[in-house]
Amino acid sequence: MITIKAHAKVNLTLDVLGRRPDGYHDIMSVMQTISLGDTLTFEPAPIITLEGIEDAGLDPADNLMKRAAMLLQQAAGCDKGVTVNYERHIPFSAGLGGGSSDAATILMVLNEIWGIEWPVERLTELAAQLSSDVSFFLYRGTALVQGRGEIVRPLPCIEEMWVVLLKPPIDIESKTRTLYEHLSEDDYTQGEATRNLVNSILTRERPSPQALFNSFEAVAYKFSPQLDQYRQILIAAGADSVHLCGSGPALFTLASDYQQGERIYHTLHEQGHEVYLACTV
Repeated sequence: MITIKAHAKVNLTLDVLGRRPDGYHDIMSVMQTISLGDTLTFEPAPIITLEGIEDAGLDPADNLMKRAAMLLQQAAGCDKGVTVNYERHIPFSAGLGGGSSDAATILMVLNEIWGIEWPVERLTELAAQLSSDVSFFLYRGTALVQGRGEIVRPLPCIEEMWVVLLKPPIDIESKTRTLYEHLSEDDYTQGEATRNLVNSILTRERPSPQALFNSFEAVAYKFSPQLDQYRQILIAAGADSVHLCGSGPALFTLASDYQQGERIYHTLHEQGHEVYLACTV
């Protein structure tokens, strides 16, 4: 039996460069894994079985974890199975990459326990067929992500930082696709924010709140005006600045230290909000 945590992520920067001929968008992003994560437990079995899926509200017949396991099985010509017990801790459709992280964890662990032993570059080819963020979670830590998400360049790990996450009760159908469709030419960038942050990380500078950027923020606040209410709630709780997680709707702030993060977390928790305190990993 093997138990692994599938970590969530935040986008410290997310520059959307423009629409590609294939309909996707080119991005430049600095992604960072955090300590919040789902728990996956693996046991040998004759067939692929996922447990805990229905309890978590996922379709047992069609989800990213099942697709990842079957894709690896078929690509490697492997006839082995596995039972995976899934415990959800990352909120759904929040911009934290939970489904992609789970799928990447499936690829990494099954690659090992099935004795396939492909290098991460080979697994990345499979990851790109599943979802744009899956490739990043094969590397984790701090990384520059480009293309539509399948090009990953690991960066030096930043020093430990505390992150407070607020998940508003906002549900947007087909969220990521919808927000991409609402981006205009004015929302596209040249990637300057991401390049600047990469340079800071390479010189071992601590990322500052002023360095963070997300192309989706303008359109997300326009598309969901109530999102600003939750930004104000975070600021009132003591956040110095508030940023969108991926395509949202989760919001995050980087605390100056654990004590500030804990104060913000407890304030929001006592108010009844869905809030998480995590650190970078």
